Amino acid sequence: MRRLRRHPGEGSRIHGIEQTADSRWSGLPYNSAARQLVYAEAGRGVDSVIVDGRVVIKDHKLMTLDEDALRREVADLMRHFISDYDRVVESRKRALPHMLEAHRRVWQADIGMNRFIGRTR
Repeated sequence: MRRLRRHPGEGSRIHGIEQTADSRWSGLPYNSAARQLVYAEAGRGVDSVIVDGRVVIKDHKLMTLDEDALRREVADLMRHFISDYDRVVESRKRALPHMLEAHRRVWQADIGMNRFIGRTR
């Protein structure tokens, strides 16, 4: 694990990133720690984070939040959201054909360039 410390005045932050052969992030090719973390690390390799002496993430687990309670809360909210969403969709059915036609016309218009990036493979 490689430990990185932030600059003085930004608070005490230590981040642990896995760099073992079987880790989720190999960090190769390694030429700049900052670039590797910004462009190659998606968060899965973060092993631990300590902020101002307080452990925030330990062994890939968030310590400052009850994740199970959050999941239960989101599941409860989703029941209401889905119910509301279904009502909104039903109430907008009349407008949908007109919106789809507008969408089709926008994409049909020639804007002088290709809107899509071609595949490289």
